[in-house]
Amino acid sequence: MDSDNCHSSVVNVIYNLREKIEPDSKNHTYIKTVLGVGYKFNG
Repeated sequence: MDSDNCHSSVVNVIYNLREKIEPDSKNHTYIKTVLGVGYKFNG
């Protein structure tokens, strides 16, 4: 699997998780994006 496909898969998984657990889809409170690193869960 090349890097672009892997990145797209991760982005899709994070998007779906946010749709399921975030109370407000515009304001992310649980899953934060950390630029240059990835994602962070604030639980």
